[in-house]
Amino acid sequence: MSISPSKTLSPAELAKLEHAFASDPSSAAYKPLAEAYLSMGRFMEAMVVCKKGVKAHPNAADPRLLLARVYAEQGKDKKALEEVLGALQVQPEDKAALRMAGALQLKTGEAETGKANLLKAYGADPGDPETVTLLQQYKIDLPRPAAPAAPQAPVVTPVAPQQAPAAAAQPSAPQQSAATQPGVAATATGPAQQPAAKAPTAPAQQPAKTPSGATARPEAPVARPQQLRRAPVVVEEVDEDDDDSPSSRRRPPSGGKSGKMVTLALLVAIPLFAVGYGWYSANAKQKARELKKGLDAASELLKHDSFDSYKKASEAADKALEVDSDSAVAHGYLAYAYAIRWGEHGGGDDARRKAEEHLAAGKQGSDVVSSHLIAAEALIQTYGGKGKEALGQLEEKVKALDAEGRSSSLLYLTLGLIQMNAGDLERARDSLERAQVLSPDDPRIYASLGAVYRRLGQDNTAWKNYDFALRYEKDHPESLLGRSLLMLEQDTPNFGLAHSMLKKLLESDPPPSPRQLAAAHLARSLLISRVSAAMADLKPDVQQKLSEATGVPLEKEKARAEMLKSEETGFALDKQNPELSLIKGRRLLAEGNYDAAAEEIRKAIRVDASRAQFHVELAKALMGKQGGEKEAAEALQTALKTMGDSPKLVVMLGNAYRRQGKLDEALAQYQRAVKDPKAKNPEARLAMGSIYRERSDWPKAQEQLEKASQEFLGQADRAAMALTELARVYQGKGDAAKADETYQRALNADEGYTPAYYFYATLLSKDSKQGAKAKMLAQEYLKRDPSGEHVNAARALAGG
Repeated sequence: MSISPSKTLSPAELAKLEHAFASDPSSAAYKPLAEAYLSMGRFMEAMVVCKKGVKAHPNAADPRLLLARVYAEQGKDKKALEEVLGALQVQPEDKAALRMAGALQLKTGEAETGKANLLKAYGADPGDPETVTLLQQYKIDLPRPAAPAAPQAPVVTPVAPQQAPAAAAQPSAPQQSAATQPGVAATATGPAQQPAAKAPTAPAQQPAKTPSGATARPEAPVARPQQLRRAPVVVEEVDEDDDDSPSSRRRPPSGGKSGKMVTLALLVAIPLFAVGYGWYSANAKQKARELKKGLDAASELLKHDSFDSYKKASEAADKALEVDSDSAVAHGYLAYAYAIRWGEHGGGDDARRKAEEHLAAGKQGSDVVSSHLIAAEALIQTYGGKGKEALGQLEEKVKALDAEGRSSSLLYLTLGLIQMNAGDLERARDSLERAQVLSPDDPRIYASLGAVYRRLGQDNTAWKNYDFALRYEKDHPESLLGRSLLMLEQDTPNFGLAHSMLKKLLESDPPPSPRQLAAAHLARSLLISRVSAAMADLKPDVQQKLSEATGVPLEKEKARAEMLKSEETGFALDKQNPELSLIKGRRLLAEGNYDAAAEEIRKAIRVDASRAQFHVELAKALMGKQGGEKEAAEALQTALKTMGDSPKLVVMLGNAYRRQGKLDEALAQYQRAVKDPKAKNPEARLAMGSIYRERSDWPKAQEQLEKASQEFLGQADRAAMALTELARVYQGKGDAAKADETYQRALNADEGYTPAYYFYATLLSKDSKQGAKAKMLAQEYLKRDPSGEHVNAARALAGG
């Protein structure tokens, strides 16, 4: 299903397509741009553009089919099939959708369904060569032409009975007026209805047969209007001056004066009631408009995901509550906004109290299922230290809503955030990607994906997701902060870019939250530390340029004073934010001060022990110093007792045991990390495979490394590492051909993974015919990694 572009677009041509799409995202401009991105292998951009197309054209199959092709090109057949089936829901007879669905279903093992869809595609267009090719490829027999239909007896349609005259079928004018008013019963006026003339009897029909041959049950007779009408409430009637029918007149009751008084009272009451009802109806409509206006405003403001927008959303939802104090939707918006203002923006106890109050009010006596109420409850529990309970309850609710066909991007987003907080990064990524599919233009989802990929070590993908968040929400604070910290974690950061992003965040108007500002100040201190360290190895003119690009003083004393001042400012803004201690710990770690770094990260853990990432960072700091593995293992064991099995922490504990040479204990932890058959934990499998390889346990090593290479989807460097280890397994087994093939796969996965060059060279050096290629690979290793682990051995292979 791969596409073959007719030509490679120039940068100018691509820019033209991008401009056309940016000018009108709801037009058909999405299609050529997505096609272009797909032809260039830029899958992330193609996917985002396709999703915008799906959103803009919900009743068209084309955007979903194009999105399916994007997934199929990446080998994501299940996701591709989901999109194709979505296309068939809106256009069930679309031959391209039927053809693609059939091919994917046959590929994924749904043989019967796939065959049926290919045959439907053939039926829609028997001359389509692609469909015919697929039918031949899967050896599906073409349907034989149908035999000529036997002549059928003419069908006699019974004549429908005549309808009663309109006057007899409809109530009189006063009756209609009363019947249309809520709470007012119609008055029974006029003479009693005469029985309708008997309609001719239709011929008896035989029970119909269903396609399966079963006898269909006869349809129930449709009830007549008289049968459906509620019993009228009898009230005093009013004489109709314009009704001359004798049968419609009634004599006044005995005591004519009394009857006239009643009639007069009704004549006065009816106009008064009409005026009152008109006022009530107009007032109700006005209230409904005001409520909708407030709720719409709050909903739109929540999407911007900034400190200022959450404050304004709260104000808009408060106005909605002034109109309807029982609105579960308004309470849900407020509970959600205040939960984020408390847990993520440092809003303090007041924000927490309001979040809990609105959560209770929204849940009380309401059967409305509000996703914001559900999300707010989960966030309140999580930020209150009950993340495990929140996770279990939210997973059940998400599954239940999915089963009802009411999947919620907000709930998948919240689920992903809680999973990330617990250290279950693989599941967090899956949940957030599901949220992104459901809502392809939500900056909060993209920022969260950036955070989870950053923790997974997939820096390029993390950067792209932060970038998408900033495209959908200009100067999105959390993404500016995330990108700045991600840049400062690189071995060779772009200091100027990090400085410009932090400057924008610190000087933005309206300002970000105090918590975000505090983190930006700590990130600034990390920047100054990194820049000062880098300047030591630079020439004076380069130092000057770097100083100008980052605002970091050339003098070490001034730079250090500014660094400490930034940290002090940050801690003063938000004393209770554990993230600040984590950033400071990373600065100390970068400076090689392992003990101080560990102590600073411990401060973060004392504030919030439920954050798996804090324990991971502590373990890194402890293992960074000589002999710190034992202390790291003890810290991780304590964390696991507190938090339960966090996959990330379990793998880290296995690594700590491995560093101590306790391979059996390490293997036990890695096996613990993959005990759930549905879980993906390629890091654990890679570590297990390496240990089994070192022990020459080839079958177990091969099993784990093959699974690891498959699970490292989208992580080129890690996939290359797993494939290199797998190639070494084949090399150890003596299967040179398979080893050669697997080393090539490793280099295709990531040509920048240097150990693959060295180990590939060792394989080929055993074959006299491959000496020249072995030498070339060894030279490439030395060129790419001149101070690498295998330098001396590579020099020998390179012939010098």
